[in-house]
Amino acid sequence: MNATATPKRAVVYVRLSRHQGAADPSTSPESQRKRCEAFAEAKGWEVVEVVEDLDVSGSDKGDRLNRPGLKKIRKRWADIDVVIFAKIDRLARNVVDFNTFAEEAKGHGVALVSVAESLDLSTPGGRFTANILAAFAEMEAATIQARVKQGRVDLIEARRWAGTRPPYGYRSAPHPSGKGRGLVQVPNEVEILRGMVAEFLPHGAATDPAKRHGSANAIARRLTADGIPAPRSAYRRAQLAALDGRPVEDLAVLDRGKWNASTVRALMRGNALAGYMTRDPERIGKDRPDPASLDVVRDAHGAPEVVWSPVVDGSTLRALRKRFPASTRKAPAGPVKGRKPSGLLSGKDGLAKCGLCGGTMNGGTSGGSPSYRCDRPGGGALCSGVSIRRAALDAIVEEAFLGAYGRLLVTIVEEVADDTALAAEREEVDGLLSDLEARKRAASPADRRRLLSEEAALWERHDALGVAAPETRTVVRETGETFAEAWESADLVDRRAFLAARIDLVEVAPASKSTPRVDSSRVTIYWRLTGEDAREILSPAEAVAARSAFTPCRAPGRHDAAGGVCCVVGGRR
Repeated sequence: MNATATPKRAVVYVRLSRHQGAADPSTSPESQRKRCEAFAEAKGWEVVEVVEDLDVSGSDKGDRLNRPGLKKIRKRWADIDVVIFAKIDRLARNVVDFNTFAEEAKGHGVALVSVAESLDLSTPGGRFTANILAAFAEMEAATIQARVKQGRVDLIEARRWAGTRPPYGYRSAPHPSGKGRGLVQVPNEVEILRGMVAEFLPHGAATDPAKRHGSANAIARRLTADGIPAPRSAYRRAQLAALDGRPVEDLAVLDRGKWNASTVRALMRGNALAGYMTRDPERIGKDRPDPASLDVVRDAHGAPEVVWSPVVDGSTLRALRKRFPASTRKAPAGPVKGRKPSGLLSGKDGLAKCGLCGGTMNGGTSGGSPSYRCDRPGGGALCSGVSIRRAALDAIVEEAFLGAYGRLLVTIVEEVADDTALAAEREEVDGLLSDLEARKRAASPADRRRLLSEEAALWERHDALGVAAPETRTVVRETGETFAEAWESADLVDRRAFLAARIDLVEVAPASKSTPRVDSSRVTIYWRLTGEDAREILSPAEAVAARSAFTPCRAPGRHDAAGGVCCVVGGRR
């Protein structure tokens, strides 16, 4: 139990599900705070802190008890006596969360007090009443969720914007029907998107050849350097609010945010780019669903319906998605499924191999430092165990890889859609259907029956063309990004994949009395490909799959039939 103090030390907790920062017109946070502070004053308690969770849901879809504000309170149980909140649903919107938090507070001798219900939750009667109220709050939250979900369905059927954050390049505006909202283009953002498209696609509209085939990293760096507001920045939110006629803060003090390569790639895959509407919200960010996997609204013939004014057409969007394939990485390479690799070269799929027995070298420690160690030492006379400091071996291999390939341009192999023939055939069928309508109006009843049969066949052909895949052709082209640039922005898993496409294995010899433990002479790198073949690396995900496509060379310093070469590190081939 906390030591008795006069007055009691109280923390006020404030929560609001939706909040737009300083520009938000809501007075709810201030109202909650004042009511709680007035309650504490009436009780003679000292308010030592006001903790807020603004723009944070209290329902099952939110962070539940992992909200930042609640985490802060739970870290200071030892120096407070009371937690005050305006209403029970500010603390929790389901019985389980409420009871979990209440039990934790009770265990630390902290009382919970709800102002609206005048409940002291430290008493059995207060807890009983609070459980009933929490159950009602849980039911209310579920009802709200169901209502919001159905409301979204209704808005989509009416082809109206469902009220989430507008995609980059658009803002919400009154719908042409006069009911609800729709999306209209933001001219300066559309210009940026079209500039990206022109740089990325082989036959884009860029007039400067030096800028074509740009990399996502290079574009992200340039946009940030030019002060272009990032999609989720405070500056852009204020700009959109100003376009809607809403009051905004001084733009000069707002953060413009930072662009990154993943944001650029996601924008180039987005459905809104082609004017498509999705049934589920489309969001950019880590662990968000791939835009191509979302269910888009379709017309009567099953084709994606263009609802908003598009930035590009459907065939260009398909080409962009080929240019930036969705990540296929589900579980990182490593010794344990679903677990991130501990090092650049470790694990059963790693490149580091023991120079004595050929066994895999896994992550471990040696002398208290992270190391690579043979996973089967003590195997009779075969292996006495080999280890090397992890940071040292990683640095040796990285230096060798970037020295050999760092200045080369990364290229990708892609299948480019060519729907010219399909488009011409669709246009022909549409023309025949249009002519048929005129012929039906002028036909006799007997001829009309024959024309109806002809019309059914045409519509069947029309529907088949609507879902037909366009012809594709293979294009190999440079991304405009060097291996050194790609390496700098890649994470550990992608770096492992880069190495796997170029290196067969990294052999580590045992240390001897005459060689330091991290001397590079202990390391032999067996390269896969050299020369012009080095430009054929695919994306990191494809590079892993490509690993088995090359025959490794085993003779140091000699070329094999496949063009591979092995060399002791330090050599530059």
